[in-house]
Amino acid sequence: DTLKPHVGDNFRVAAPGLPLQCPDTGRAIYPKIMTTGSGNGIHEPAFFAKIVAMTGKEKPKVVYIGTPFFDREDKYESGTKSFRAIGCRIKRLMVAKECTTPSPEEMRRIIVDFPDVIVVSGGNSLFA
Repeated sequence: DTLKPHVGDNFRVAAPGLPLQCPDTGRAIYPKIMTTGSGNGIHEPAFFAKIVAMTGKEKPKVVYIGTPFFDREDKYESGTKSFRAIGCRIKRLMVAKECTTPSPEEMRRIIVDFPDVIVVSGGNSLFA
């Protein structure tokens, strides 16, 4: 019932690990956004394997958004360690301060063009 308002629009829900299908081309589309808690759950082998499987790639390109943790370096390091361990390319999107927020053009390259998955950390959701 909650999703009824979205029938007929571009909103889609995917089964874990399975792709969506593009309505125009029938091509497989993999979800790109994964929200994580503030703990180490993302590094649990079964959970991490699901994140990687969702992308359809062995070494997905990752965008890490740590804004709920105020873009702290230590949280970036701990939040991306499993991805780094398997050799993923990682871009960090920092928007906690105006001086680190990229231009709209660069934001598009980071969020739309680059990633296979976007990981959003846990933390203070009032700040995010």
